[in-house]
Amino acid sequence: MIFPRTVKIAGVSVRVVFKDYPDKCLFGEWDLDKKTIFLRKGLDFEEAAETLYHEMWHAAMDLSGLSFLDGFPDEPLARAWDSFRPTYDATRERIANLQIE
Repeated sequence: MIFPRTVKIAGVSVRVVFKDYPDKCLFGEWDLDKKTIFLRKGLDFEEAAETLYHEMWHAAMDLSGLSFLDGFPDEPLARAWDSFRPTYDATRERIANLQIE
């Protein structure tokens, strides 16, 4: 599987690292101090891509400062964006197809 080793979020270069997790319930995590998104080794491409997208939202909320507001609903918002992704992807594909015509 070819996956990016870094992604840019809010102008910050963030590393993407696959690692072993003993707990198979954890798909990934964002570490603000290390500026690194960790993904569980062994995920198939689709699971890894979805997890990367989710963790990028956590990173964006941290790097923008939003997640430091009292009572900020970090996980619910990241999950809300997860549910929005298929709509975004489909719309982006439609736009790309329109540009070709």
